Amino acid sequence: MKLLQKTNRTYLILSASAFAIAGLLTYFILSLFIESQLNEKLSDSKVHLINTIERSGIIYTDPPYIEVREEPVVSEIKDFFSDTILFDSSENESVPFRQLTGTSLINGKNYKIIIRNTLIEKSDFLLTIILTTGSVFVLLLLSLYFINKKLSSKIWSPFYSILDELKKFSQENTSFVLTTTGGIEEFEELRSTLNKLTTKVISDYQLLKRFTEDASHEIQTPLSIIQSRLESLIQAPDLTEIQASKIHSAYSASARLAKLTRSMLFLARIENRQYPESEKINLESIVRSQTEFFAEAIRDKSISVEIHSDSECILNANVFLAESLVQNLFGNAIKHSFRNSRIIIEISQESFVISNNGAALLVEPEKLFDRFYKVNSSSDSFGLGLSIAREICKAYNWNIIYIAKETLHTVIIKF
Repeated sequence: MKLLQKTNRTYLILSASAFAIAGLLTYFILSLFIESQLNEKLSDSKVHLINTIERSGIIYTDPPYIEVREEPVVSEIKDFFSDTILFDSSENESVPFRQLTGTSLINGKNYKIIIRNTLIEKSDFLLTIILTTGSVFVLLLLSLYFINKKLSSKIWSPFYSILDELKKFSQENTSFVLTTTGGIEEFEELRSTLNKLTTKVISDYQLLKRFTEDASHEIQTPLSIIQSRLESLIQAPDLTEIQASKIHSAYSASARLAKLTRSMLFLARIENRQYPESEKINLESIVRSQTEFFAEAIRDKSISVEIHSDSECILNANVFLAESLVQNLFGNAIKHSFRNSRIIIEISQESFVISNNGAALLVEPEKLFDRFYKVNSSSDSFGLGLSIAREICKAYNWNIIYIAKETLHTVIIKF
Protein backbone atom coordinates (compact mmCIF):
# COMPACT_ATOMS: atom_id res chain seq x y z
CA MET A 1 0.00 0.00 0.00
CA LYS A 2 1.32 3.43 -0.93
CA LEU A 3 1.95 6.02 1.77
CA LEU A 4 -0.65 8.40 0.30
CA GLN A 5 -3.28 5.64 0.28
CA LYS A 6 -2.47 4.69 3.87
CA THR A 7 -2.64 8.34 4.93
CA ASN A 8 -5.97 8.85 3.15
CA ARG A 9 -7.41 5.67 4.64
CA THR A 10 -6.37 6.69 8.15
CA TYR A 11 -7.74 10.18 7.58
CA LEU A 12 -11.03 8.73 6.27
CA ILE A 13 -11.48 6.49 9.34
CA LEU A 14 -10.64 9.29 11.77
CA SER A 15 -12.81 11.82 9.92
CA ALA A 16 -15.77 9.43 9.74
CA SER A 17 -15.47 8.77 13.48
CA ALA A 18 -15.19 12.50 14.23
CA PHE A 19 -18.20 13.34 12.07
CA ALA A 20 -20.26 10.54 13.65
CA ILE A 21 -19.49 11.87 17.13
CA ALA A 22 -20.13 15.43 15.97
CA GLY A 23 -23.47 14.37 14.47
CA LEU A 24 -24.60 12.73 17.72
CA LEU A 25 -23.51 15.75 19.76
CA THR A 26 -25.32 18.05 17.34
CA TYR A 27 -28.46 15.94 17.67
CA PHE A 28 -28.46 16.03 21.48
CA ILE A 29 -27.51 19.70 21.73
CA LEU A 30 -30.16 20.78 19.20
CA SER A 31 -32.74 18.56 20.91
CA LEU A 32 -32.04 20.27 24.23
CA PHE A 33 -32.06 23.70 22.61
CA ILE A 34 -35.36 23.10 20.78
CA GLU A 35 -36.91 21.68 23.94
CA SER A 36 -35.78 24.73 25.91
CA GLN A 37 -37.18 27.11 23.30
CA LEU A 38 -40.50 25.24 23.20
CA ASN A 39 -40.78 25.31 26.99
CA GLU A 40 -40.20 29.06 26.98
CA LYS A 41 -42.73 29.55 24.20
CA LEU A 42 -45.35 27.42 26.01
CA SER A 43 -44.80 29.40 29.24
CA ASP A 44 -45.26 32.69 27.37
CA SER A 45 -48.38 31.30 25.68
CA LYS A 46 -49.86 30.36 29.08
CA VAL A 47 -49.26 33.85 30.47
CA HIS A 48 -50.80 35.41 27.35
CA LEU A 49 -53.81 33.04 27.56
CA ILE A 50 -54.46 33.88 31.24
CA ASN A 51 -54.31 37.61 30.54
CA THR A 52 -56.76 37.22 27.64
CA ILE A 53 -59.25 35.24 29.77
CA GLU A 54 -59.00 37.74 32.64
CA ARG A 55 -59.73 40.66 30.32
CA SER A 56 -62.51 39.08 28.26
CA GLY A 57 -63.93 36.56 30.69
CA ILE A 58 -64.20 34.11 27.80
CA ILE A 59 -62.67 30.65 28.21
CA TYR A 60 -60.65 30.11 25.04
CA THR A 61 -59.84 26.56 23.87
CA ASP A 62 -58.34 25.20 20.68
CA PRO A 63 -57.91 21.40 20.88
CA PRO A 64 -55.42 19.84 20.70
CA TYR A 65 -53.27 22.98 21.13
CA ILE A 66 -55.12 24.69 24.00
CA GLU A 67 -57.33 23.07 26.62
CA VAL A 68 -58.83 25.01 29.57
CA ARG A 69 -61.07 23.23 32.09
CA GLU A 70 -62.60 24.55 35.28
CA GLU A 71 -61.62 22.49 38.26
CA PRO A 72 -64.36 22.08 40.92
CA VAL A 73 -61.83 21.52 43.66
CA VAL A 74 -59.20 24.13 44.12
CA SER A 75 -55.85 22.42 43.68
CA GLU A 76 -52.61 23.94 42.64
CA ILE A 77 -50.60 22.00 40.07
CA LYS A 78 -47.12 23.27 39.47
CA ASP A 79 -46.35 23.77 35.80
CA PHE A 80 -44.56 20.81 34.27
CA PHE A 81 -43.52 19.94 30.73
CA SER A 82 -43.87 16.58 28.99
CA ASP A 83 -43.98 14.93 25.58
CA THR A 84 -47.12 13.25 24.32
CA ILE A 85 -48.63 11.90 21.11
CA LEU A 86 -52.18 12.89 20.08
CA PHE A 87 -54.33 12.46 17.03
CA ASP A 88 -54.45 15.60 14.93
CA SER A 89 -57.67 15.68 12.88
CA SER A 90 -56.31 18.40 10.61
CA GLU A 91 -53.38 16.18 9.60
CA ASN A 92 -55.36 12.96 10.11
CA GLU A 93 -52.53 11.25 11.95
CA SER A 94 -50.93 10.95 15.36
CA VAL A 95 -48.54 13.79 16.02
CA PRO A 96 -45.93 14.29 18.78
CA PHE A 97 -46.50 17.32 21.02
CA ARG A 98 -44.64 19.20 23.71
CA GLN A 99 -47.12 20.21 26.37
CA LEU A 100 -47.25 22.40 29.47
CA THR A 101 -49.68 21.35 32.18
CA GLY A 102 -50.60 23.50 35.17
CA THR A 103 -53.40 25.29 37.07
CA SER A 104 -54.23 28.95 37.53
CA LEU A 105 -56.78 31.02 39.50
CA ILE A 106 -58.60 33.28 37.03
CA ASN A 107 -61.36 35.68 38.16
CA GLY A 108 -61.83 33.67 41.34
CA LYS A 109 -62.10 30.33 39.62
CA ASN A 110 -59.54 27.51 39.36
CA TYR A 111 -58.71 26.32 35.87
CA LYS A 112 -56.53 23.51 34.61
CA ILE A 113 -54.61 24.72 31.58
CA ILE A 114 -52.87 22.52 28.99
CA ILE A 115 -50.99 24.18 26.17
CA ARG A 116 -49.33 22.14 23.43
CA ASN A 117 -47.02 22.73 20.49
CA THR A 118 -46.10 20.26 17.79
CA LEU A 119 -42.72 18.57 17.89
CA ILE A 120 -40.49 17.41 15.08
CA GLU A 121 -40.46 13.62 15.10
CA LYS A 122 -37.18 12.33 16.52
CA SER A 123 -36.67 9.99 13.58
CA ASP A 124 -37.13 12.86 11.12
CA PHE A 125 -34.90 15.08 13.19
CA LEU A 126 -32.20 12.44 13.44
CA LEU A 127 -32.44 11.69 9.72
CA THR A 128 -32.03 15.39 8.94
CA ILE A 129 -28.93 15.57 11.14
CA ILE A 130 -27.48 12.44 9.49
CA LEU A 131 -28.14 13.71 5.96
CA THR A 132 -26.75 17.15 6.74
CA THR A 133 -23.64 15.83 8.50
CA GLY A 134 -23.12 13.14 5.86
CA SER A 135 -23.41 15.63 3.01
CA VAL A 136 -20.93 17.98 4.65
CA PHE A 137 -18.60 15.05 5.33
CA VAL A 138 -18.72 13.80 1.72
CA LEU A 139 -18.18 17.29 0.29
CA LEU A 140 -15.32 17.96 2.69
CA LEU A 141 -13.80 14.56 2.00
CA LEU A 142 -13.93 14.98 -1.78
CA SER A 143 -12.51 18.49 -1.54
CA LEU A 144 -9.67 17.40 0.72
CA TYR A 145 -9.00 14.30 -1.41
CA PHE A 146 -8.43 16.27 -4.60
CA ILE A 147 -6.54 19.04 -2.81
CA ASN A 148 -4.40 16.49 -0.97
CA LYS A 149 -3.77 14.53 -4.16
CA LYS A 150 -2.63 17.61 -6.01
CA LEU A 151 -0.49 18.88 -3.15
CA SER A 152 0.97 15.43 -2.44
CA SER A 153 2.06 14.90 -6.03
CA LYS A 154 3.87 18.23 -5.87
CA ILE A 155 5.31 17.80 -2.38
CA TRP A 156 6.40 14.18 -2.93
CA SER A 157 7.85 14.88 -6.38
CA PRO A 158 11.42 15.27 -5.01
CA PHE A 159 11.09 11.96 -3.15
CA TYR A 160 10.10 10.07 -6.30
CA SER A 161 12.92 11.80 -8.19
CA ILE A 162 15.39 10.56 -5.55
CA LEU A 163 13.85 7.09 -5.81
CA ASP A 164 14.23 7.07 -9.60
CA GLU A 165 17.87 8.09 -9.28
CA LEU A 166 18.48 5.37 -6.69
CA LYS A 167 17.06 2.74 -9.04
CA LYS A 168 19.89 3.61 -11.44
CA PHE A 169 22.50 3.09 -8.71
CA SER A 170 25.12 0.43 -9.33
CA GLN A 171 28.15 -0.57 -7.32
CA GLU A 172 30.13 -0.35 -10.52
CA ASN A 173 29.61 3.42 -10.62
CA THR A 174 32.78 5.30 -9.76
CA SER A 175 30.63 8.15 -8.43
CA PHE A 176 26.96 8.60 -7.65
CA VAL A 177 25.45 11.88 -6.46
CA LEU A 178 21.78 12.61 -5.78
CA THR A 179 20.87 16.17 -6.69
CA THR A 180 17.07 16.49 -6.38
CA THR A 181 15.66 17.99 -3.15
CA GLY A 182 12.81 20.36 -4.03
CA GLY A 183 13.82 22.70 -1.21
CA ILE A 184 12.24 20.50 1.48
CA GLU A 185 14.38 20.08 4.58
CA GLU A 186 13.51 16.41 5.19
CA PHE A 187 14.28 15.45 1.59
CA GLU A 188 17.49 17.43 1.73
CA GLU A 189 18.52 15.42 4.80
CA LEU A 190 17.51 12.19 3.03
CA ARG A 191 19.53 13.14 -0.06
CA SER A 192 22.60 13.99 2.03
CA THR A 193 22.39 10.72 3.99
CA LEU A 194 21.91 8.64 0.84
CA ASN A 195 24.86 10.35 -0.85
CA LYS A 196 27.08 9.41 2.09
CA LEU A 197 25.71 5.87 2.08
CA THR A 198 26.18 5.31 -1.66
CA THR A 199 29.68 6.79 -1.54
CA LYS A 200 30.54 4.36 1.28
CA VAL A 201 29.00 1.42 -0.61
CA ILE A 202 30.95 2.23 -3.78
CA SER A 203 34.17 2.64 -1.80
CA ASP A 204 33.69 -0.66 0.08
CA TYR A 205 32.79 -2.45 -3.13
CA GLN A 206 35.89 -1.18 -4.92
CA LEU A 207 38.07 -2.24 -1.97
CA LEU A 208 36.48 -5.68 -1.86
CA LYS A 209 36.76 -6.07 -5.60
CA ARG A 210 40.43 -5.10 -5.47
CA PHE A 211 40.98 -7.54 -2.59
CA THR A 212 39.40 -10.48 -4.44
CA GLU A 213 41.43 -9.68 -7.55
CA ASP A 214 44.65 -9.38 -5.54
CA ALA A 215 43.83 -12.47 -3.49
CA SER A 216 43.16 -14.46 -6.63
CA HIS A 217 46.63 -13.63 -7.90
CA GLU A 218 48.62 -13.42 -4.67
CA ILE A 219 47.25 -16.66 -3.16
CA GLN A 220 47.17 -18.78 -6.29
CA THR A 221 50.72 -17.88 -7.30
CA PRO A 222 52.49 -19.20 -4.15
CA LEU A 223 50.19 -22.22 -4.12
CA SER A 224 51.20 -23.01 -7.69
CA ILE A 225 54.87 -22.68 -6.72
CA ILE A 226 54.34 -24.99 -3.71
CA GLN A 227 52.61 -27.59 -5.87
CA SER A 228 55.33 -27.35 -8.52
CA ARG A 229 58.10 -27.86 -5.93
CA LEU A 230 56.26 -30.76 -4.33
CA GLU A 231 55.83 -32.39 -7.75
CA SER A 232 59.58 -32.07 -8.28
CA LEU A 233 60.34 -33.54 -4.85
CA ILE A 234 57.99 -36.48 -5.25
CA GLN A 235 59.82 -37.49 -8.46
CA ALA A 236 63.22 -37.49 -6.74
CA PRO A 237 64.82 -41.01 -7.02
CA ASP A 238 66.35 -41.13 -3.53
CA LEU A 239 63.11 -40.60 -1.56
CA THR A 240 62.15 -43.09 1.08
CA GLU A 241 58.60 -44.41 1.20
CA ILE A 242 57.85 -42.35 4.32
CA GLN A 243 59.17 -39.15 2.72
CA ALA A 244 57.19 -39.78 -0.46
CA SER A 245 54.04 -40.35 1.60
CA LYS A 246 54.51 -37.07 3.49
CA ILE A 247 55.24 -35.11 0.31
CA HIS A 248 52.16 -36.62 -1.33
CA SER A 249 50.02 -35.60 1.68
CA ALA A 250 51.41 -32.06 1.48
CA TYR A 251 50.73 -31.95 -2.27
CA SER A 252 47.13 -33.15 -1.77
CA ALA A 253 46.60 -30.56 0.95
CA SER A 254 47.96 -27.74 -1.23
CA ALA A 255 45.82 -28.89 -4.15
CA ARG A 256 42.77 -28.93 -1.88
CA LEU A 257 43.64 -25.47 -0.55
CA ALA A 258 44.02 -24.14 -4.11
CA LYS A 259 40.62 -25.56 -5.05
CA LEU A 260 39.01 -24.13 -1.92
CA THR A 261 40.55 -20.70 -2.59
CA ARG A 262 39.25 -20.72 -6.15
CA SER A 263 35.76 -21.68 -4.94
CA MET A 264 35.69 -18.99 -2.24
CA LEU A 265 36.97 -16.29 -4.60
CA PHE A 266 34.46 -17.40 -7.22
CA LEU A 267 31.66 -17.16 -4.64
CA ALA A 268 32.84 -13.67 -3.59
CA ARG A 269 32.86 -12.49 -7.21
CA ILE A 270 29.31 -13.74 -7.72
CA GLU A 271 28.07 -12.03 -4.54
CA ASN A 272 29.75 -8.77 -5.60
CA ARG A 273 28.24 -9.02 -9.09
CA GLN A 274 31.62 -9.06 -10.80
CA TYR A 275 30.21 -10.95 -13.80
CA PRO A 276 28.11 -8.20 -15.40
CA GLU A 277 28.51 -9.34 -19.00
CA SER A 278 25.37 -11.08 -20.23
CA GLU A 279 24.32 -12.57 -23.52
CA LYS A 280 21.59 -14.80 -24.89
CA ILE A 281 22.45 -18.45 -24.23
CA ASN A 282 20.74 -21.73 -25.05
CA LEU A 283 20.37 -23.70 -21.83
CA GLU A 284 19.96 -27.06 -23.57
CA SER A 285 23.26 -26.69 -25.43
CA ILE A 286 25.04 -25.96 -22.11
CA VAL A 287 23.44 -29.05 -20.53
CA ARG A 288 24.53 -31.28 -23.43
CA SER A 289 28.09 -29.91 -23.32
CA GLN A 290 28.22 -30.68 -19.59
CA THR A 291 26.97 -34.19 -20.31
CA GLU A 292 30.04 -34.66 -22.51
CA PHE A 293 32.25 -33.11 -19.82
CA PHE A 294 31.01 -35.63 -17.22
CA ALA A 295 30.90 -38.55 -19.70
CA GLU A 296 33.61 -40.51 -17.93
CA ALA A 297 32.03 -40.13 -14.48
CA ILE A 298 28.65 -41.10 -15.94
CA ARG A 299 30.15 -44.28 -17.46
CA ASP A 300 31.97 -45.18 -14.25
CA LYS A 301 28.70 -45.29 -12.30
CA SER A 302 26.67 -46.73 -15.21
CA ILE A 303 24.22 -43.84 -15.00
CA SER A 304 21.78 -43.06 -17.79
CA VAL A 305 21.06 -39.39 -18.49
CA GLU A 306 17.74 -38.33 -19.98
CA ILE A 307 17.26 -34.79 -21.28
CA HIS A 308 13.71 -33.65 -22.00
CA SER A 309 13.08 -30.26 -23.58
CA ASP A 310 9.58 -29.21 -24.58
CA SER A 311 10.70 -25.79 -25.84
CA GLU A 312 13.85 -23.79 -26.47
CA CYS A 313 15.05 -22.06 -23.30
CA ILE A 314 16.99 -18.87 -24.04
CA LEU A 315 18.43 -17.06 -21.04
CA ASN A 316 20.06 -13.67 -20.79
CA ALA A 317 23.00 -14.40 -18.48
CA ASN A 318 26.75 -14.62 -18.18
CA VAL A 319 27.94 -17.74 -20.04
CA PHE A 320 30.54 -18.67 -17.42
CA LEU A 321 28.00 -18.42 -14.58
CA ALA A 322 25.39 -20.42 -16.50
CA GLU A 323 27.94 -23.15 -17.21
CA SER A 324 29.07 -23.14 -13.57
CA LEU A 325 25.46 -23.45 -12.38
CA VAL A 326 24.72 -26.46 -14.59
CA GLN A 327 28.13 -28.00 -13.81
CA ASN A 328 27.58 -27.74 -10.04
CA LEU A 329 24.10 -29.26 -10.17
CA PHE A 330 25.04 -31.94 -12.70
CA GLY A 331 28.21 -32.91 -10.83
CA ASN A 332 26.32 -33.01 -7.54
CA ALA A 333 23.65 -35.28 -9.05
CA ILE A 334 26.28 -37.69 -10.48
CA LYS A 335 28.27 -37.78 -7.24
CA HIS A 336 25.29 -38.64 -5.06
CA SER A 337 23.44 -40.97 -7.46
CA PHE A 338 23.20 -44.72 -6.99
CA ARG A 339 25.04 -46.91 -9.46
CA ASN A 340 22.92 -48.03 -12.44
CA SER A 341 20.39 -45.23 -11.76
CA ARG A 342 19.01 -42.40 -13.88
CA ILE A 343 19.46 -38.64 -13.98
CA ILE A 344 16.50 -36.87 -15.57
CA ILE A 345 16.82 -33.28 -16.78
CA GLU A 346 13.76 -31.31 -17.88
CA ILE A 347 14.12 -27.95 -19.66
CA SER A 348 11.39 -25.43 -20.43
CA GLN A 349 11.10 -21.69 -20.91
CA GLU A 350 10.03 -21.32 -17.26
CA SER A 351 12.26 -23.79 -15.43
CA PHE A 352 15.21 -26.18 -15.25
CA VAL A 353 14.70 -29.43 -13.31
CA ILE A 354 17.32 -32.08 -12.51
CA SER A 355 16.41 -35.28 -10.62
CA ASN A 356 18.47 -38.23 -9.41
CA ASN A 357 18.16 -41.21 -7.09
CA GLY A 358 20.46 -41.31 -4.08
CA ALA A 359 20.60 -41.95 -0.36
CA ALA A 360 17.65 -40.59 1.62
CA LEU A 361 18.23 -37.14 3.05
CA LEU A 362 18.17 -36.96 6.86
CA VAL A 363 18.20 -33.14 7.15
CA GLU A 364 16.07 -30.31 5.83
CA PRO A 365 16.86 -29.70 2.12
CA GLU A 366 17.33 -25.97 2.77
CA LYS A 367 20.28 -26.83 5.03
CA LEU A 368 22.26 -28.04 2.00
CA PHE A 369 22.49 -24.48 0.69
CA ASP A 370 24.53 -23.42 3.73
CA ARG A 371 28.22 -22.86 3.08
CA PHE A 372 30.54 -25.72 4.04
CA TYR A 373 27.60 -27.91 5.06
CA LYS A 374 28.18 -31.58 4.22
CA VAL A 375 25.82 -34.49 4.86
CA ASN A 376 28.83 -36.78 5.11
CA SER A 377 31.62 -35.16 7.12
CA SER A 378 34.17 -37.59 5.67
CA SER A 379 33.42 -36.43 2.12
CA ASP A 380 36.21 -34.64 0.22
CA SER A 381 33.65 -32.03 -0.90
CA PHE A 382 33.87 -28.48 0.47
CA GLY A 383 30.10 -28.11 0.71
CA LEU A 384 30.07 -25.04 -1.55
CA GLY A 385 28.42 -26.41 -4.69
CA LEU A 386 24.82 -25.60 -3.81
CA SER A 387 25.88 -22.33 -2.15
CA ILE A 388 27.45 -21.25 -5.44
CA ALA A 389 24.34 -22.38 -7.34
CA ARG A 390 22.11 -20.33 -5.06
CA GLU A 391 24.25 -17.20 -5.39
CA ILE A 392 24.19 -17.50 -9.20
CA CYS A 393 20.40 -17.78 -9.06
CA LYS A 394 20.21 -14.75 -6.76
CA ALA A 395 22.25 -12.73 -9.24
CA TYR A 396 19.51 -13.22 -11.86
CA ASN A 397 16.49 -13.32 -9.51
CA TRP A 398 15.89 -16.99 -10.21
CA ASN A 399 14.29 -19.19 -7.57
CA ILE A 400 16.10 -22.44 -6.68
CA ILE A 401 14.34 -25.20 -4.72
CA TYR A 402 15.66 -28.54 -3.43
CA ILE A 403 13.06 -31.28 -2.89
CA ALA A 404 13.93 -34.64 -1.32
CA LYS A 405 11.33 -37.42 -1.23
CA GLU A 406 12.77 -40.69 0.06
CA THR A 407 15.54 -41.55 -2.44
CA LEU A 408 14.40 -39.10 -5.13
CA HIS A 409 16.29 -35.79 -5.11
CA THR A 410 15.09 -32.90 -7.29
CA VAL A 411 16.50 -29.42 -7.82
CA ILE A 412 14.18 -26.94 -9.53
CA ILE A 413 15.21 -23.53 -10.87
CA LYS A 414 12.36 -21.23 -11.87
CA PHE A 415 13.34 -18.41 -14.19
